[in-house]
Amino acid sequence: MARIAKIISLLLMLCWAMPVQSQIVNIERARIQSDSTGWLGNAGASFSLTKNKVQVFAADADAQVQYKSKRSLVLLAGNFGVLKSAGSNLIRQSLLHLRYNYKINSTVRWELFTQWQQNAVTLIDYRFLLGTGPRFKIIGRDKFGCYAGSLLMYE
Repeated sequence: MARIAKIISLLLMLCWAMPVQSQIVNIERARIQSDSTGWLGNAGASFSLTKNKVQVFAADADAQVQYKSKRSLVLLAGNFGVLKSAGSNLIRQSLLHLRYNYKINSTVRWELFTQWQQNAVTLIDYRFLLGTGPRFKIIGRDKFGCYAGSLLMYE
């Protein structure tokens, strides 16, 4: 246990020594809520092509795959979107997120994640990050849940 505390302390010191930037990506909406174990997933896609004075093309695709056991959960989520008008990209973004969640006890989980992202509008050519930290169950009801976490992230 003392070794884990030393590792966490070292990680915290390294994070304080680095410049901090942030951008919020809500991955919670990609989680598939289910009481059962095993594989779950969903996918969707849409596109449209409109031509009035200019041609407008839009496409969007997303997918989530999740494997859940009694003590762990693995989530892979991704999406892609593009909106072009008159030959220029108005929106062009993609995201791939992989998350592992290990249940320590009834209220604490440990999460590890990695993410790859690009978004032309926000000038993100390429973004890769890794993160880890605890996730705490505040409220766990059948129809409502509330969690809190503080995860360290390296970009």
